[in-house]
Amino acid sequence: MEHAGFACVQSTADERGALVASAIMEDNRGMRFDIFDRQVCRALKLSKDIKSRARLYRTFGNLDVHLMSPEDIFLFKGITERHADLDDMRILAEAGLDWQIIERECMTQEKSGRWSYMLGTRLMELRAESGIISPIIRMLMDRADMDLLTYAFESIFADGKRTFKEISQAIRERYRYSNFWTRKALRVLIKGRVIEVRREGRQHIYRMRKKAGS
Repeated sequence: MEHAGFACVQSTADERGALVASAIMEDNRGMRFDIFDRQVCRALKLSKDIKSRARLYRTFGNLDVHLMSPEDIFLFKGITERHADLDDMRILAEAGLDWQIIERECMTQEKSGRWSYMLGTRLMELRAESGIISPIIRMLMDRADMDLLTYAFESIFADGKRTFKEISQAIRERYRYSNFWTRKALRVLIKGRVIEVRREGRQHIYRMRKKAGS
């Protein structure tokens, strides 16, 4: 890029200036490239599936330039807070998207609960502003809720088993939620196979299920 007239701009940001690009290159016309290495803005990573969906645009000597699929571009724009990206999402959606690809990629990324919440929220904004209805909003928000519940209960169990009384007391002290809310949350987590329950004597004993590989 330097041979083509681009120079490295002195600001890849951070300390809440976000971005954190490997390099930002710009030429004298103002054309700019933000360069990331495998992970964009400390968020989504270029997974094997994302790479497989990208198409070869052109080869420049030893450099092969691939363009990401519309679905993956939509996903990357769907976890930002920039309003301009919402208009790009509208254009992509109106051109036609495979929603299942977007949902599957979001769900398989690290910190998928966080990205599910951010994308689900953006899709609700897109619906409100442009009338574009996505069929994956409910699934994304359910995943976000499950991750949030899991996080809240993990700290209470601390690798041990607990009675309902112990759990409800901890929930009440930390979050001020009622016993009714705790019972409902436990049912959701049991159904999602995050928590298991068994009877010991007269009490039901709850424990977090071990994650695969742990």
